[in-house]
Amino acid sequence: MTLPHRTYQNTLVPGISISSPEEPPSASTLGAFFKTDAEPGKKFMLTVKHAVGEAGASVIQPGKFDGVTGDHIAVVSKYYHHGVDERDNIIDYAFCEIKNERKNHVNNRPFHTDINITYLKRGVSNHITDRVCVQKVGRKTAHTYGLVHDRYKSIRHDDFRVGGKPLKALIVESIDRSGDEQSKLFNNFGVCGDSGASVFDENGCLWGILQGTKIGVNTGNTAIIIPIDLILNHAKKKFNVEFELI
Repeated sequence: MTLPHRTYQNTLVPGISISSPEEPPSASTLGAFFKTDAEPGKKFMLTVKHAVGEAGASVIQPGKFDGVTGDHIAVVSKYYHHGVDERDNIIDYAFCEIKNERKNHVNNRPFHTDINITYLKRGVSNHITDRVCVQKVGRKTAHTYGLVHDRYKSIRHDDFRVGGKPLKALIVESIDRSGDEQSKLFNNFGVCGDSGASVFDENGCLWGILQGTKIGVNTGNTAIIIPIDLILNHAKKKFNVEFELI
């Protein structure tokens, strides 16, 4: 049975399946929607750069792996980046311009949730004890929950090799859903195909987007999160553009 967020959606929302229509095939998730005074009247969706093409390339919904012909909903804008910044933070984002015929049919309520994403997490506290329950809706694992420490952690990432040195990102840990200390069953916060998904809390605060995962031993996948504040500050510095939620 095809999951509903992998089918065609009249209204575009965070959490539904998208992809590039080109080869090699990709699978990712639509994040939140933004606007900018630099381009009045336009609306942009946020996702990960590694799952879409270059500037001007099309984005379809549902994605190429979903068994139906996807509708062309957006094009990749010039506002994207995939790499590492001067502080060794992982950067992976793409703002994609929504086609005119679809831009009046978007909202920031993640698929099949009752939470509206209404504001942005500003900065990273880097306090050791700060830990918050967050959630995401993604193409592959749908609606999941995890715990995020509000501080950067050092990781190694095969897609961002910089002299073999560790890089930095927010990390979401899987939540034990069994309630049994003797036989813990961990729920993966995300897997391949969930990249680009908005990571948000119960108050509707957008923390960032899911970039990818690292597989743990007996503890499910650890999810790598690109903080939204880092994305917006990078876009402002590189492109002199300021994005805000619609």
